[in-house]
Amino acid sequence: MESDEGATLMPPPPRDPNKAPIENTLEVTEMSVLGKDIFTNTRKAWHPPGARGIYGGTVIAQCLAAAQKTVPDAFLVHSCHCYFLLAGAGTVPILFHVERVRDGRYFIGTVVRIHRLWRFPVEPEDVPGLAPPVRRQLEQVAEFEGMGSGVDEWAGRPVVGMQVSLDHSIYFHEPLRVQADDWLFTEMESPWAGDGRGVVLQRIFAKDGTLLATCVQEGVVRLKQPKAEGSSKL
Repeated sequence: MESDEGATLMPPPPRDPNKAPIENTLEVTEMSVLGKDIFTNTRKAWHPPGARGIYGGTVIAQCLAAAQKTVPDAFLVHSCHCYFLLAGAGTVPILFHVERVRDGRYFIGTVVRIHRLWRFPVEPEDVPGLAPPVRRQLEQVAEFEGMGSGVDEWAGRPVVGMQVSLDHSIYFHEPLRVQADDWLFTEMESPWAGDGRGVVLQRIFAKDGTLLATCVQEGVVRLKQPKAEGSSKL
């Protein structure tokens, strides 16, 4: 089991019972001793089972949390645009450097700089060795994603060698209505895929049907290619 030691700059505080579990998980801590508008992850970043890097969605949320702490309370997020450059390890702390680009009367622009976000899928042969609850969750996700109803069917499909997000944009239409610890309905479609890349459009709705946010994501998906016998590595 991977140790939590060194994953945060400071020992994590007790979880706040007055906050939702997701709020505690995504909490960031200001590090004024290092400079102005610098934050770090309060708790260890989540590393999905079988993945090489930390989960990018967690870090996107922490970027928003850090940026929100640098603007007046009257301003709410209306959009965020993220670019993933390198993979990230959950064994080292993350620093979020917020740059105040523009403070306007109606809009404020900030840039949050971090590093290393990469997500790899779990290989079918790794599933039997996972804990039963994790295995059941992965099988449910695989079926939902159209990869088959069981590990055997999943293993018969072409193997994904790499799956990486290149960029991700989120437009918040009703930020005050977004409750991450409540039920949300998502609708996803891919209008284009080719040349090892794909684009996904996503709409997120509240339980009453209100459109809360629209997302656009581009990623790289590459299948594993069989190695030819005697082939050179060059």
